[in-house]
Amino acid sequence: MIKLKPCPFCGGEAEVERQGTSRQSCIISCTECGCRHEGPDEYEQCGYQWNMRDTPTTSLARHKLLWQAEAVETAVARGYRSRDELAGWAEHLRRQAEEDA
Repeated sequence: MIKLKPCPFCGGEAEVERQGTSRQSCIISCTECGCRHEGPDEYEQCGYQWNMRDTPTTSLARHKLLWQAEAVETAVARGYRSRDELAGWAEHLRRQAEEDA
């Protein structure tokens, strides 16, 4: 059987929920966030498609927290002190993110 890569969304451990055969699909699920992948992999190839998906080096939640910490540090460095100043800066970042998308 194929060694499963961590969950591409949270980095949690993956497990075979249902072994694929010629009559039923293979199901792989994350033990942490519950993410599931159902595919046509059969027998010893069960999990191949799960492993072909992108796996981030850090979880999305960790990445988001690191980004938020950096945003706060930037706000402090720029001298923002009031809620209105921070709200204005947050709106600027949202517009910039939409333009970049």
